[in-house]
Amino acid sequence: MGEIFRARQLSIGREVALKILNPELARRDPQFATKFVDEARAAGRLNHPNIVAVHDVGRIKSATSDEYLHYFSMEFVDGENLREVIDREGTCPQPLVEKVMLGMADALVYAEAMNMLHRDIKPENIMVTGDGRIKLADFGLAQEMDSEGTQADRDEKGRVRVMGTPRYMSPEQARGRPLDARSDQYSLGATLYHLLTGTPPYRRESGRATMKAHVSDPVPDPGELVRVSPAWRSLCMRLMAKSPEERFATAAELKQAVEQAISGRPLRAQNLRSRRQEPPTESPSKGPGRALILVAGAMVVFAAGAFFFAGGDAFDLISEQNSSEEDGGETSDHALAQQRAEDIISSLPADLDVAIAHLNAALANPYFQSAPSAQAMLANHLAELRMQRQERDQALQEQRQQLRQRLLEAQAQAQAHRFQDARGILASFRQEDRQMVDKDFTQTRESIQGLLVARYEYFAERMDAISDADAGAVLLAEAGAEGLPTSFLSRLENARDERVRALEEAITARQAEAQRMVEQRLDTMFEVLGRLRGDGAERIPQFDRFTRLASDYRNRFSEPDLQELCASLVRIAQLAQALHGRVDGFLRVQQPVITLNFGTGPTQARVEGLEGATVSLLFSRSGARTRRSLADPEIDHAHLAKLAQEHLSLSQDHLAAYLWMWGLENSPNFSDGALSLAAQRFSGHAGNESLNESPTSGDEIQTAAAGDGSPTLP
Repeated sequence: MGEIFRARQLSIGREVALKILNPELARRDPQFATKFVDEARAAGRLNHPNIVAVHDVGRIKSATSDEYLHYFSMEFVDGENLREVIDREGTCPQPLVEKVMLGMADALVYAEAMNMLHRDIKPENIMVTGDGRIKLADFGLAQEMDSEGTQADRDEKGRVRVMGTPRYMSPEQARGRPLDARSDQYSLGATLYHLLTGTPPYRRESGRATMKAHVSDPVPDPGELVRVSPAWRSLCMRLMAKSPEERFATAAELKQAVEQAISGRPLRAQNLRSRRQEPPTESPSKGPGRALILVAGAMVVFAAGAFFFAGGDAFDLISEQNSSEEDGGETSDHALAQQRAEDIISSLPADLDVAIAHLNAALANPYFQSAPSAQAMLANHLAELRMQRQERDQALQEQRQQLRQRLLEAQAQAQAHRFQDARGILASFRQEDRQMVDKDFTQTRESIQGLLVARYEYFAERMDAISDADAGAVLLAEAGAEGLPTSFLSRLENARDERVRALEEAITARQAEAQRMVEQRLDTMFEVLGRLRGDGAERIPQFDRFTRLASDYRNRFSEPDLQELCASLVRIAQLAQALHGRVDGFLRVQQPVITLNFGTGPTQARVEGLEGATVSLLFSRSGARTRRSLADPEIDHAHLAKLAQEHLSLSQDHLAAYLWMWGLENSPNFSDGALSLAAQRFSGHAGNESLNESPTSGDEIQTAAAGDGSPTLP
């Protein structure tokens, strides 16, 4: 729509940004120039820390024609725009995204209160100052709203004119419908999508196709390209809702949603219908689309109604008629014309194209056509400048070729996954370099960004499949070596941490399940073996079965401590069986005398033998014989076993094992610590309180199919 220059306002000595309307647009449609000035004046009413201020607006007569140039001056912002941040970083860092969205929300709240609509929010129009402030720039398309919003722009023939940038344009704006503040919300949402993903929401081959996508294609999900928090994903997609009714009713609600997203809380489902009613549909029509050209380093000054380029740029002196007196005599017309020609040549601007235009205008002036020497002077200098321009154009062509070659190298580096080198090449382009190959640079940058996103997704997919933290570290190092931007590496690092946490939780769960299974098998073993011990009375220990099952369990357990436990239980059963097999022989041979207490008083009896769970007694006084159960409180089973152990010179562990297997003691005194620990662990295990109860049915101990009476392992 025009050119923007860095300029100095001479009257107060401040730097400004000066925007000049393209004269071609004014010639094509005079209403366009009027609207340009009116809208700039309306924007001049805005005064907000997050909006670039408009200082002045007006028009000035061109130095080379009878046309008027329309302009307005704005606050000069020393910083960079968000498009430059994206080009450098790949995506916008999250802290900056939050600061930008808060600043833009504040700006839109203010603009809405002032009934102003921006109509061209995009990364290029959002500035970050050197001290980190956020400013919305270029209210050159701004328009005042009434209660019904803004009406569509129309040209002098009544056709709808669509204004704005296609990549960030709301559906209603693309269709040429009346707009309200919610149109700016959509453009801010498209900008947010670009900041989060590094790419615009719709990338089509032409502006018309892009506008059509905004109208009819589904709302894009940033989460499909990159990892985005649910809060920012929902905010972005709501801002880009196709219908204004589904966006926020006011900018104040938008600001609340931004603050909510920063706190990490996604938008809750709600009725998105606004109080506003969508205006009637109007048929869209073609409108002019012009790119803004930033001329870096150009210096423009304007003051006291005069408009000219610093250093002698365009100024209207050719039609001026002056005379001077020297020594009281009148200078000839030819001499005066020659002097004027010399003055024009000496004050020509450095820009060859402008200088040539000025010389052409001067040669066309009848004043010089009547002065051959002056005309020849101008013509000769014009020929010299044309030669210089030809040489300049040739040098520029060679420079463009070199720049395009560097772009090809950047593309090749990106395709080889050397993204740091590729981005370094792009970053080395100066502003003037980018302007020289603007289309090629943009295409290469977007292509590299697409390769970056694809490569990030490749690493993200691999990160989701890593087996441990070391594999994640190796993958991160690989991604870093390829030069992925810091924002992508940070997301990969978060993905790694999430994956490692999931793996650790899975390992913990598996270990817990394995431990539960071990405990279950241990419970079963204790239950089965417990039923093979004696009960201290009528149930006789089943030594062989106990030994065989304990050995089987030892083979089934893989845990060393449980294998040692089973081995100790086998050893206890073997020691107990060794003493048990010799107790009856000892009693039959030695026939020890024991004292029994009956109602008539103490009575002595000889123990003649042991059979099962009963003992044979011979009463000394009466000579009578009888059998008594070992469960009889008058029969000291443990004492008889101790007599046999001492007589047979067996170890203390034999006696302890015997007492434990018979159920006479649960924690006997073993000299072997491993045996003592095994007996204590067995006897103290939860659920063994009823182990000494005799089984009441065959179901309590399953027998093997072979019919050998051995309990079957669970």
